[in-house]
Amino acid sequence: MKLFNLTNLNTSQEVPRVMFKPINVSDEVVFFEKLLIGLDDTWSEGIWSYHIHTHQMNRMDQGQHVLFQELYDFDTPQISWNNGEVFDSDTMYFATITELDEESYIEFYELDIHSWLQKNLMGFRFNSSDYVYKGMELLSPGYIMFRLSYNMEYVDVDFFDNIYLLDAHEKKYYPVYDELFKINAGSIFVSGKGDAARVFFEEQYLQEDEQYELITSKELELAFDLHESIEPDDLLKNSIKTMLLTDFVAQIKSGATHIEWEVLDEIRFNGSIRLIGETQENIYYKKKHYEFALREIGDFISLRKIGSYEVYRINKETLEREFIRDVHSNEEIRTNLRRAYYAKDSKMHTKLYDFETEKPVRTYKKRFVGRVREELVDFVGDEYFLIELHSDDSRVAKFMIVDAERDEMLIAGRDVITSGNYIFVI
Repeated sequence: MKLFNLTNLNTSQEVPRVMFKPINVSDEVVFFEKLLIGLDDTWSEGIWSYHIHTHQMNRMDQGQHVLFQELYDFDTPQISWNNGEVFDSDTMYFATITELDEESYIEFYELDIHSWLQKNLMGFRFNSSDYVYKGMELLSPGYIMFRLSYNMEYVDVDFFDNIYLLDAHEKKYYPVYDELFKINAGSIFVSGKGDAARVFFEEQYLQEDEQYELITSKELELAFDLHESIEPDDLLKNSIKTMLLTDFVAQIKSGATHIEWEVLDEIRFNGSIRLIGETQENIYYKKKHYEFALREIGDFISLRKIGSYEVYRINKETLEREFIRDVHSNEEIRTNLRRAYYAKDSKMHTKLYDFETEKPVRTYKKRFVGRVREELVDFVGDEYFLIELHSDDSRVAKFMIVDAERDEMLIAGRDVITSGNYIFVI
């Protein structure tokens, strides 16, 4: 684990509030997007490098968007999931978006963290009244997915998005023609490197409570008309799927209207499947059977599962799937790079248990009982407690990092971002 203390980046001003979104790290340098958060809007001041010892800060991106900041929107890819490979890259990506004469212009760039060489990957234009750019997501170094919404009224609904794959090596983008993938995409992330890199995909259309209401109610129906290639039952497959990244890219580039996945598990409309998290070796997910489906089966084992859900793990390398146990309580399962775990909270302490063995792992002893409410947010790498502090006193920090082995508070700050083997306290 590596801990970065960036608290001296804080500014005394409250509005706009400065927030730093880490994008990459290299030795003693952190690269981040600098965000300014106002009362009604958030805007970006580009990509900056920050040396943790000299505290020297420099803006890295260049171009017209730097000189005429008020005319451009700036976007860097969102980071999905929490595996240790997020920052393992020599490149960063960003896009600039501007409007002129009712047309929108998008430019995508690649930025080398060592040479600071900036490359224009590609750009295009479209009528501002036809589409809205919604952002991009980094799959792996060299591959980015971005979205354009074609419905101005429902921009916040993914149902009306077009999805594109950008290949940074080819400097080209490819539309995704699989209509079902566009609206059934839950969490999607890539694990591994090179030719062994693999895409994992959580296929789900609705939130769990919304899905249950839709299935069991005679009064509810889908809010939007489906594409002619999609049947209503296709929306309720509820599955965990995978394929090699090379195959995923190849199918999109070939113009496939139906992306072929390897299904690891599914439950269809008899319940729900949702990803829980991942460790370095495994993916964890929960599988809940609806009560009506269990009663229809009617045997003793099925009836015992009413009110509970099953937890499984999948080995990322072998894809072997293994049932861990049923969970019969409101137990919140979490993951870090080493293990799946859960917490039991009391007034004086929070005890953490290994989810698979149910053996105690660590105990966090609360420091400010009666003065500040302390909430354990994460158990990072089995090494650090990430604690959120709730207080009416504005002088109290929002978060603190505690060494789990020595029970020692290390850093307190306003924001904390964790990703893989890195913790950034800001």
